[in-house]
Amino acid sequence: MTSPVQDETNSAKTRAGVYPWFVVLMLMVAYALSFVDRQILSLLVEPIKDDLAISDSQIGLLQGLAFALFYTLAGLPIGRLADYSNRRNIIAIGITVWSLMTFLCSLPKTFFGFFLARMGVGVGEAALSPSAYSLMSDYFPRERIGTAVGIYNVGIYVGAGLALIIGGVLIDAIPAIRDQLPALVAGFADWRIVFMLVGLPGILLAVLFVLLVREPARRYQLTGHRTDKLSIADSISFVARRWRRFFGFFVGMTLQSIIFYALLSWVPTHFIREFGWSQGDIGLSLGIVMVIFGSIGVIAGGMLCDYFWKKGVDDAPILVAFLSLIGVALSVVMALVFHAQPYWQLIAVGVSLFSCSLMMTAGPAGLQNMLPNQLRAQVSATYLFVLNLVSLTLGPLLPALLSDHLFQDERYIGLSVLIVVGGLCLVLVPVYQFSRVLFRQDIRNTPLQEELR
Repeated sequence: MTSPVQDETNSAKTRAGVYPWFVVLMLMVAYALSFVDRQILSLLVEPIKDDLAISDSQIGLLQGLAFALFYTLAGLPIGRLADYSNRRNIIAIGITVWSLMTFLCSLPKTFFGFFLARMGVGVGEAALSPSAYSLMSDYFPRERIGTAVGIYNVGIYVGAGLALIIGGVLIDAIPAIRDQLPALVAGFADWRIVFMLVGLPGILLAVLFVLLVREPARRYQLTGHRTDKLSIADSISFVARRWRRFFGFFVGMTLQSIIFYALLSWVPTHFIREFGWSQGDIGLSLGIVMVIFGSIGVIAGGMLCDYFWKKGVDDAPILVAFLSLIGVALSVVMALVFHAQPYWQLIAVGVSLFSCSLMMTAGPAGLQNMLPNQLRAQVSATYLFVLNLVSLTLGPLLPALLSDHLFQDERYIGLSVLIVVGGLCLVLVPVYQFSRVLFRQDIRNTPLQEELR
C-alpha cells in the first residue's frame, strides 16, 4: 500500500515529460475518428435523399436530432461514471460502440431505421469528451490545460475534414473497384459502402487505447466533501449556486455552436447544388480548409485562454468567445460580397470555422479550471448535454427548414445557412457582454480557487 507522499510522487511523474502529450495525441485521434463517423453523412446527402426518398428537413434530423438525442442523454450517466471509474476503459468501450453503429448505418432501408442507427452512434460518442476532459485535467497543471484541450479539439477539424476528404475519395473510387469487392458488399449502394469502410478502423483504435493509455491519479478534490463519489444532484447544486459564472458557457457558447454545426452540415451540399461541384471536389477542398483553419483555431483558442489566465483575466474563456465573433461576422460579409465566387466562399467558410474553433476550446478549458475533480466529468457532460442537444439539433435543422418552407427551393440552402449565422452573431454580442458582467460579479463574491485544493 503506498503512502500519500508516494502517490503524489507517482502522480507528478505521470504529469512530467512527453507522456501526457502522447495521451492528448491519442485522445485527439479518437476525437478525429468520432467526427469522421459523425460527419461523413454531410457529404452523402444527395445519394441518401434519393435512396431513402426523404427531404432536407429529414436529412437535418438525421444529422442533428437523431445523433444529438442519445449523445446528450447518455453523456450524463457516463459523465457520472467517469468521475469515479476508469476513464480509459470508458473511452475504449465508447469507441467500439460508435464504430459498430457507424457500420450499421450502411444497412437501413427507411428513414426510421437510419434514425435508430444514428442514435447508436451518439451513445458511443457520448463516452469520449467528458472522460477526456477529466483525464487531461489530471495529466496537466492548470496553466497548460487550455493548450492540451486545444490540441484535443484539433480532432474536431481533422475528423470533419477527413470525413469530407475520405468520403469524397471513396465515393469517386468505389465504382471503379466495385468488381473487386466481396460479393456480399458489391451489391450495396456507394454511400452504404462508405459507412462500412469508415466504421471499421475504430475497433483497432479501441484496442490500442487500452494498451497504451494509463489512468492517472485524480487531483484537485472538492474541499469539505468526501473524495469519493458525488451525486448528479451535487453537480447540479454546484452549478446552480454559481449560475452567473456558468451563464456564458451554457447559453453563449451553445448558441455559437449552432453556427458551427450549420456550416458543417450544409456547406458541402451548398457547393454541390449551387456550383455543380462533385462530392470528390468539395470533399477535398472543404476538407483541407477545415483541417487547416479549424486546427489552427482550436490551438490558438487554448493558447489565448492560457495567456489571459496568466494575465489574471478570470473570465478568459468568455472573452475569447466574444472576440471570436469578429471573425464570424467578417465571414458573413465575405460570403455576401463574393456570393458568386466559390473559392472566395471557401475562404469565408474557413474564416468562420477558425473563429468558431476559438470558442470550442475556450469552453471546455474554462470549465476544467473552474471545477473540482469529483465534478469535472459530470458538469462537463451537463455542459455538453445542453450545448449538443441545442446546437446539434438546430444547426442542421434551421437552414433546412428555411430551405424547405421559406424559400421552397433546395438551391437556397446556402442563403439559409447565411441567415442563421448572421442572425446568431447579432444575438451573441449582447449575450457575451452580459455573461462577462455576471461572471465578474460572481468571482468577486467567491474566488475561483476558494473551494479547490
